[in-house]
Amino acid sequence: MTDTKLGATLGKVYGYMLMLDEHLREDIDGLNDGMRQKIHAMFMARWEYFHVPAMTAAYRFEPEYCRRDFDAKEKVEVNKVLKQMATAEHPYAAMLSQLADYVEALSIGSHDLNNEVAFSPAARKLASYKWADVFMAPWPDLCWAAKRLVAMTCSASGCEDSWSVEAWIHSKKRNRLGQKTVERLVRAHTNLLLEDALENWESHVLPWEVEMVVEEPDDEE
Repeated sequence: MTDTKLGATLGKVYGYMLMLDEHLREDIDGLNDGMRQKIHAMFMARWEYFHVPAMTAAYRFEPEYCRRDFDAKEKVEVNKVLKQMATAEHPYAAMLSQLADYVEALSIGSHDLNNEVAFSPAARKLASYKWADVFMAPWPDLCWAAKRLVAMTCSASGCEDSWSVEAWIHSKKRNRLGQKTVERLVRAHTNLLLEDALENWESHVLPWEVEMVVEEPDDEE
């Protein structure tokens, strides 16, 4: 799904995962209830491991899903991401105020946020970030954040890169390295490559490392 030529945005993947969760909660023809529950439990364990608030925020501003009801947990996660993204030019307080106005406009269909304009077949063909640029313009600070969130794509290319680095490290000459040592060397190599970028880190970049912390492997005995 994420590695097609067109790829997939983070918000859309979040929406698909919610649909799959709902599907697995119901009876499925040809699948016994015990197996369905086991598959659902496995799916949820994976989802909880990979989920970060940025996914919820991207989902919140996707044109396909933005008119849905969001629960308290999702709202907290959206606010958390907006706070992380806030800058002097786009303050957090302004984003929250504009978010409240944007939600109200969605509910009553004002500012062209209705089926005849913003959610018309023609508008739905727009890329999500273009849609936000056009129809969220009345709320400039929120629009600034939304365009960046809905434009985030996801793919397995990062995994592919890590596997290539692992193959380079765990070569024929170094084939006696333990797996945990190899994993640490891959992490060290990647962090060295990211060092310059981290030094030039700008406030509008989402802190993925903070949100997706993975524990270091145990020491080899």
